[in-house]
Amino acid sequence: MPVVFVQVADPVTQGFVASVRQPGGNVTGFSYFEFSLGGKWLDLLKGVAPGLARVAIMFNPDTSPYFEFFMQVIEAAAPSLSVQVIAVPIRAAADIEPALASFARQPNGGLILLGGSLARLQLKLIADLAGRYRLPSIGTDPGFAKGAA
Repeated sequence: MPVVFVQVADPVTQGFVASVRQPGGNVTGFSYFEFSLGGKWLDLLKGVAPGLARVAIMFNPDTSPYFEFFMQVIEAAAPSLSVQVIAVPIRAAADIEPALASFARQPNGGLILLGGSLARLQLKLIADLAGRYRLPSIGTDPGFAKGAA
């Protein structure tokens, strides 16, 4: 009987398949996550804001199990870009403004917003705060850029 997985963060690391190219057995599926993008996002932010020294990675640890995979890639890219990476977990809408206000107290910050239901529901708030605190930002949801307009 074939087994199909949907939206698994990392099927190899999580032990579902032997490799993405040749999963083997009767298991297959898909993931819309491409973790190598994390390093590219960091590089893009540094290109847009050359003085960037710190980047907040905002996520909900309760609904973003893929956070760890993105974080590994982002942290690996950070030294070559001279950027400090700071995890900013949020679990409720009320956590967002205090977290960004605290992060923005020091200059030369940026924001990477990982997806998830909380972030998706609060895109406008996060985009407005990123603008208020002058944080160059990038996110996994296309609506994030629209929320900033």
